[in-house]
Amino acid sequence: MTQGIEFLEVIYEQLHEAGIIRSKGEFSERLLGKSPSYLTSMRARKRVISGEVIMGLGDRLMAEIAELGSDPSHAQIRSELRRAVAWVNYHLADQTIPDGIVPWEQPTAKSPQAPKPMAWLRVLASILAIGSVGRISS
Repeated sequence: MTQGIEFLEVIYEQLHEAGIIRSKGEFSERLLGKSPSYLTSMRARKRVISGEVIMGLGDRLMAEIAELGSDPSHAQIRSELRRAVAWVNYHLADQTIPDGIVPWEQPTAKSPQAPKPMAWLRVLASILAIGSVGRISS
């Protein structure tokens, strides 16, 4: 069983592609608070990742964001880190869903965008706009 490993690897890939993390070893040490070989070792041994490790990742990501401050030159990095925090929160919340309830689709390295909660509003607005096209204005 590799529960949690895939999730950590998705976060690693996202941060690696953004240039924030250079290696799995750096990710393991800097953001998981573990030894440099933690991520690859846990994958090889097919171990389950504890919730504490995931929560620690969220805390360390938030600390990285705070450390960057509000300097505009770090806006892109802060954005990527916030996206990773959102996925951590989503993953932790998803773990609380009882068996039998179908959760949202898990993120992949190809699609690290969080679900868009306001999409329904845009659909409603387009429906209302279509309905008003045929009306005669007074």
